[in-house]
Amino acid sequence: MAALLQTVASWPSLLLVIAVFGFAPGFCLRLIVCTYPRDDPRRRELVAELYAVPRIQRPLWVAQQLEVALFEGLTPRVSAAIRRRRDQRRTRRHDREIQKARQGDGPVAGAHPRVTEPPEPSPVVFTGVL
Repeated sequence: MAALLQTVASWPSLLLVIAVFGFAPGFCLRLIVCTYPRDDPRRRELVAELYAVPRIQRPLWVAQQLEVALFEGLTPRVSAAIRRRRDQRRTRRHDREIQKARQGDGPVAGAHPRVTEPPEPSPVVFTGVL
């Protein structure tokens, strides 16, 4: 016990203990919950749970929550961002195709640029044998 008091008595050690067990867990957890979508109830739940965890266990508990958030929280955000980006590209490409069609540089206005006319019917007729 005397060694603990002597360690905490020095200012640098005291500041380190305050940072590691006081400030850092709350700060890091608030950064971690940003990986979850805004409407996810786990954001508020994790911050509330932090203060139920004993102070000595908080740094390790926050590290465990980082692991969970990276796999459960970040995945939906990344996939949503990819989906949004893909939709924006499709919309821009479609808008450019419509603009070309209106200017007369592309296919006939109103027609889809990838649709081609069906081929002319062939004079060859297949007759099946039963």
